[in-house]
Amino acid sequence: MATIPVSRGPQVRTAALQMVPQQAARSDAAFGGVQARQMQDLGRAGMQAGADLDRIQERRALEKAFEVENKIAEEFKLFEEQTLPNRQGEKAAGYKAEVEDWWAKTAQTYSEQLDDRAKKAVNRSLVRMRQQATGRAGSFEVEQADRVGQVAFEALQAREARDAAGFGIAGNDGELNTSIKKITDSTRAYLVRKGMPSDAIDEAIRTNVGKVHADVVVGLMQTDPKRAKEYFGRAGVAESFTRSQRAEIGARLAQSVDAEEGATGARDVFRSAMKDKAYHDAVPYDQLDAELVRKFEGKPDALKAARQELDRAMSLWNRRQTEEQAAGIQGAYDLLNKGSNMRQIQASPAWARMTPQQRDQFQEQQTNRWRAAQAHALVDRERAEKLEELRTADAALAYSDPNTLARLSRSEVQALRPALGEKNYTKVAKAWQDYQGDQAKLSRATFDNDMFNEVLLSSGYDPKPATKNKEAAAVVMRARDAIDTAIASEQKTKGRELTNQEKRTVAQGVVSARVMIDRPWMPDREVGLIEADPAEVAERGYILVGPNNKTQLRVSDVPAQDFADMKRFLRERGQPSDDITVMRRWFEHQQRKGK
Repeated sequence: MATIPVSRGPQVRTAALQMVPQQAARSDAAFGGVQARQMQDLGRAGMQAGADLDRIQERRALEKAFEVENKIAEEFKLFEEQTLPNRQGEKAAGYKAEVEDWWAKTAQTYSEQLDDRAKKAVNRSLVRMRQQATGRAGSFEVEQADRVGQVAFEALQAREARDAAGFGIAGNDGELNTSIKKITDSTRAYLVRKGMPSDAIDEAIRTNVGKVHADVVVGLMQTDPKRAKEYFGRAGVAESFTRSQRAEIGARLAQSVDAEEGATGARDVFRSAMKDKAYHDAVPYDQLDAELVRKFEGKPDALKAARQELDRAMSLWNRRQTEEQAAGIQGAYDLLNKGSNMRQIQASPAWARMTPQQRDQFQEQQTNRWRAAQAHALVDRERAEKLEELRTADAALAYSDPNTLARLSRSEVQALRPALGEKNYTKVAKAWQDYQGDQAKLSRATFDNDMFNEVLLSSGYDPKPATKNKEAAAVVMRARDAIDTAIASEQKTKGRELTNQEKRTVAQGVVSARVMIDRPWMPDREVGLIEADPAEVAERGYILVGPNNKTQLRVSDVPAQDFADMKRFLRERGQPSDDITVMRRWFEHQQRKGK
């Protein structure tokens, strides 16, 4: 029988709408199926919401655990950075326990800030981090303990080896043996603790004791080679070295003994020969060398050392000679500058310290200076200067070489003053001072010297004439002075240093300058200006000037006063002042005046 539906008013449902067939709807409605399905849906939704909430709480716990883990890692890193520098060596003891205590306190501190879920999450990673940290701390503590032991062992070995070598060199065998025993015992004990095999331990002992014997032998070789040889021959000493080491040390000992014997013999021979000699007496080197050859026949090492000692003794003797002579020369010039006459200088202690040759040079120099000062005519003055030029030519040429000069000592340079003369000495002393303080100047001077020699040689002049050929040496020095003066004048004019090529051009111009010499009954002769006799040039020399160089100009054509004034003018300005230059400059001056 059909029923009439009863209306219950409007209903609100939270479930999604479903299309239910009409027949099913009628059936569900008939048996209360709609309410049952609604309850099932609500149950499933509640379970899903609970699961979602649980996942959210788990994620938040993990995030908190990661945050705590990072904080703890940073704090431990800072702890290590602050602690490790202060726990090196012996201070490392107890470091592992300190690290474990830090982790326990840190874990407790952060545990109080976490819930159970976060604690469970963070504990897994913290256990791993704590094990790694304590493991590193334990390894560090063990390494530092080993290092302390090694440092202590090495310090003990070094101290005992040093003491043992000192005892051996001093000849204190009792203390030497005691130190060697300490080295042996301490080496064995240390290496046994480290677990080294017995063969390695024996080798280490042999090495350490061998170092002691080597130090003793080397020390004795420097002070007493004979004792070194005796020590090396002791029982057990040579056995501390390898076969090659024994051969090398034996050869060195034999050589050192011979060398010491040779040096001692040379000192005895030198003292015996020179004991009654004055400081200015020469060393009879050949005589002493022949005596050493006889004394050490068949001992080449001893003879070699003896000759080296003889050379050293002679060098010291000559240095003392040079210093005494330099002091005497300086004293003589000091007296001269104070107004003392030659008689007073010759009676002074300074005169007694000079060699006979230096006294002759000093007297001749002062004589030439006096003649030049007393000369009223220009030709007389130049004649006096010519005498001085010839006297000093050899020495001036020898020390014009920059490298020869640079090797001298100050006292050796001062001792050259009489031999060089005032003009050359002033230049040489200044050059020596420049070379001592500036290697670049020495290099430039060496280059210029080589260039001068090449220019002279290409022009037919020997830049290094034979010794005692004073005329040839004077020509070379005259050329050098003229070149130096011309280069200095050219640099002053240009306001800069000349290039190497410019210097060579100036030098070639100076060396190639020529002058004609009038010979009444023979063809006129052309000679190089640097080699011409100034007196002959003044009397019969002429140059070609004017248009096309067809006008002869002689020295006599220039008024004496004009000639003297022009020469003085050029000298005062550091320019070349030879007769030919004076004549040419005078002629140019007259030409300008005529215009």
